[in-house]
Amino acid sequence: MHRKAYSEAINKFTSCLNHSPSNALAYFQRGTCYLLSDKANVALVDFNQSIKLDSSNYDAYFNRGLAHHALKNYTFAEADFLLYHSRVPNDYKVLNNLAILMEDMQDYKAAVDYYTLFLDRFPENKDKHIARAFAYAQIDSIKLAIKDLDFCLKLDPKDEEVWMNKGNIYYDAFQYSNAIDAYNVILLNTPDNTEARINRADAFTANTQYKEAIEDFELLSTKDKYNPEYYFNLGFCYLQLSKTKNPF
Repeated sequence: MHRKAYSEAINKFTSCLNHSPSNALAYFQRGTCYLLSDKANVALVDFNQSIKLDSSNYDAYFNRGLAHHALKNYTFAEADFLLYHSRVPNDYKVLNNLAILMEDMQDYKAAVDYYTLFLDRFPENKDKHIARAFAYAQIDSIKLAIKDLDFCLKLDPKDEEVWMNKGNIYYDAFQYSNAIDAYNVILLNTPDNTEARINRADAFTANTQYKEAIEDFELLSTKDKYNPEYYFNLGFCYLQLSKTKNPF
């Protein structure tokens, strides 16, 4: 729905409330429109009023949790999501919301736990395996992170998104040789993948493989002649090569 439609819906719900100020559902629906219009602070007022009038509408708690999350009221968001989950235990989407919330709170162990609960119900959900992999990486459980990504690769061995994520997780864990191997798979199938080539060049540099890095940055600079970062990195790699030959 476009913003104009949200605005029109808000006007209609407001008219409804002018005539029926105790209509809890109208407050809920108007709050939802405000939330979808990126007006979480106003939406919160409507959800509070809706719950005050009808505490049995559990969707209002869920949406209020979304509003609190958007406003970075993390503790309140968690309370609303948990209440919703306790009342509607078969709606598993809230587990994803709780996992994302935990990541924003930098409680990555809890995020892993919520992603795991979700995956127990939907074990082949690629996006959640990837999300859990990055949560694992945040708590230095690199083997478990890679295990999630390898599960995705069993579903589709040529999935370049997963290979990219695998390379990036290895890179961030300072396992540069493994990162290079992952980027190699992408570039073998798609030599023009600029992101993979940049990442491999950076991994080569971090792994002190300056000659290989130079080859990648040279190729990148021929395709984008006005990108100063490529020239900076080339200069850096050439400098490091010269130091290995002429230490001072």
